Amino acid sequence: KNYGLIRDCFRKYFGHIIAFKKFHQKNPSDPKVKSAIPFLRRALYTVGLLLRYFDFSLELLYGGLESGGDTVNHVFDSIIYFMDFELKDIQLATLQCLGNICIRHYDLMLGDYLKNAYIQILTQTDESAHHKNQETG
Repeated sequence: KNYGLIRDCFRKYFGHIIAFKKFHQKNPSDPKVKSAIPFLRRALYTVGLLLRYFDFSLELLYGGLESGGDTVNHVFDSIIYFMDFELKDIQLATLQCLGNICIRHYDLMLGDYLKNAYIQILTQTDESAHHKNQETG
C-alpha cells in the first residue's frame, strides 16, 4: 500500500480544514469564507473517508504527521467546530464526516459531546428531516 500518498492526501485536505477553521474564527464575515466553502465541503468528505477506510491509529499511517499517534483525536476535535457552523449544509457535511470517522473509531461516538449532539438533532422539532436523515441530496 502507498501510505505516503494517503498521508499526503490527508495533509492536503486536513490542512485546508485547519486553515479554514482559523480563518473563520478570526473573521467569519469575510467574503473569502464563502468562496472557500465548496473546498471545505470536499475536504470534510475526503478526510472522513480517509479515516473510515485507513486506520490512522497505526504508525504506518500517522508516521510523519504533526499529531502523530493522536491524529484521529486531533481530527475529531478540529471537525467538531463545524457542528455549530452557520450554514446547515456544512453542518450536514460535518455530520457525514464524523459518521465516517466513527465507523472505524466507534469509541468517539460514545463521547458525551457527539452523543448529546446526535440526541439534540434527533429530538429537536425545528431540525429538518434532511438533517436528521443525513441525506445527500
